[in-house]
Amino acid sequence: MKKIAIFAGYYLPTIGGYTKNIHEIARRLAIRGYQVDVFTCNTEDSSCYEELDDVKIFRMPAWNILGGNYPFPKPSITTFKILYNVFRTNYDIFNIQTRFFLVCAIGWLLSVIKRCPLIYMERGSVHSVVNSSLVNILSIIYDHTMGFLITKKASVNMGVSKSSVRFIKHLGAKNPFVMHNGIDMVPFRLDMELPQQDYVVITFIGRLIYAKGVQDLVLALENVEFNYKLLVVGDGSFKVHLEDMVKEHLSGNNNVEFLGYKSGSDIPKILKRTDIFVNPSYSEGLPTSVMEACAAGCANIATDVGGTNEIIIDGINGFLYEPHDINQLREKLNLLIKNPKLRDELGKKARAYVENEFSWEDITERWVNLIETL
Repeated sequence: MKKIAIFAGYYLPTIGGYTKNIHEIARRLAIRGYQVDVFTCNTEDSSCYEELDDVKIFRMPAWNILGGNYPFPKPSITTFKILYNVFRTNYDIFNIQTRFFLVCAIGWLLSVIKRCPLIYMERGSVHSVVNSSLVNILSIIYDHTMGFLITKKASVNMGVSKSSVRFIKHLGAKNPFVMHNGIDMVPFRLDMELPQQDYVVITFIGRLIYAKGVQDLVLALENVEFNYKLLVVGDGSFKVHLEDMVKEHLSGNNNVEFLGYKSGSDIPKILKRTDIFVNPSYSEGLPTSVMEACAAGCANIATDVGGTNEIIIDGINGFLYEPHDINQLREKLNLLIKNPKLRDELGKKARAYVENEFSWEDITERWVNLIETL
């Protein structure tokens, strides 16, 4: 049995596209007969060790700094025990998931010490985007030092989208290639009886942080004449600011609901009652929330960042707009709010597209071939 060590900044039970996709590939590799161990940060006061879907999870005690947006491993006895266990285990493959987490840098260092093949997976497409000039500068410095070292050591460099691949080329990677995330269509084949309603449901799903751009969606809805209900699914350090913006710009609009974190089983139900899904993010790799909205048959409006344009073909199965452009977003919203037939047409095309292009079965086979080659 080949042994694979995966290093990820976050992992389950933390909710998000990053954790969901890493666990899905780990789970599928375990089904294919590999021993898969995941090393991550314990930001949710979870157990330091857990086995989930035949995947062994080792969580290091950690601080969640920068407003709860960056997991930083604590130097503790538990941390050293976990890392010692990595050191003494004969892994066949190391895999690190995105360069900017410290735990991934630790994975890189251990792969160097143990002279073990390294697969580097990039899930972003730009330097980190935060509402702090100093942190942005430090992020760029880190990327061009640690990111450079990681790409040079890696036996394989790959990104979840074409834009991710371009970014790691910028960091120094040689011959990187695209390895998409997949989408499981089964949970979205719901047969739900939807109530009659005289308003349009607009939904955002994701972490509530500055880089997700939800503030632009709030501003775009200011003075919208039509009846709507905005569902904001997720939590994060920016939530209080967004709630204040709703009070200021939407007059405390009762049509805005902050639903908090929702489990994976809740997401298809929410998306099934959604008419328009909006992803106003400033930075993406390959946004899981957009893929899920397509799978549910929603009409999509999203920023043209990262690999979003590999999911949404502008004007064909959804709409793209430039990040920060609130006027463009407002125009797209008004168009779709007024035109239910167009919403239905775009949703059907989006669903068909992701079902054809993002099969987990095909992606798993590519991972297995890659591992066996190394």
